[in-house]
Amino acid sequence: MRQASSQELQSYRPEGGQTCSALRVPEPGGYFVFKHKHYVPILKGKRAEFPALGSLNSKKHITPLIEAVPAAAANVIPQRMANQWPKDKPYFIDFLFLDDPDNLEVPATEQHPVRVCFAEVEQQEEFAIPVTGLSRSPGYQSAIQQVVTEQERGSFSG
Repeated sequence: MRQASSQELQSYRPEGGQTCSALRVPEPGGYFVFKHKHYVPILKGKRAEFPALGSLNSKKHITPLIEAVPAAAANVIPQRMANQWPKDKPYFIDFLFLDDPDNLEVPATEQHPVRVCFAEVEQQEEFAIPVTGLSRSPGYQSAIQQVVTEQERGSFSG
């Protein structure tokens, strides 16, 4: 597993508190810093979740993680986020439930759900970051690596 580099971590001290580390994530125009008060809700990619995100009064300290659901097309998350989330604010997409553990196809084809989704992200001009895990299939990891390389969002160490 890749560890965050010193350029990605920075130290800060909350008012009256102990020194903490914050993660710097690349975003358009610079870096976004995740601090101790940043919230990452994990949401299923179901229809009602998107208007709920859109109706939030403040999106300042929130970066949602959307889990794709098997019942929906691979490109539906960026389509539904288009009118509900600011284009310059990042969000995460995880295809945990669509990964086929037997997928050994490397490199991943353009029809892989991750690649289909992030082609739509690029078309919608959104700022989405792909999510992976250690137990994902080689085909899934290949698709993630291709998206990170093509769109320069996220981090991958293979």
